[in-house]
Amino acid sequence: MYKSGDFISLTEWSDSNYVGDTCDIKITSGYLFMIRNGAISWSSKKQPIATLSTREAEFVVEASCS
Repeated sequence: MYKSGDFISLTEWSDSNYVGDTCDIKITSGYLFMIRNGAISWSSKKQPIATLSTREAEFVVEASCS
């Protein structure tokens, strides 16, 4: 339980695995959102698209987080 006036920090981590599966060259991405020390939302999944670079893979992950 959070009280009025408490400092609440929201933290987000994300990562991707560029060409993690060499059969279909699709990336696996994941993210985690935390408030203080508790996880409130997370996901890890294979994306339905193939990317051409690591930068594009990171962009796909950030777009799926938002």
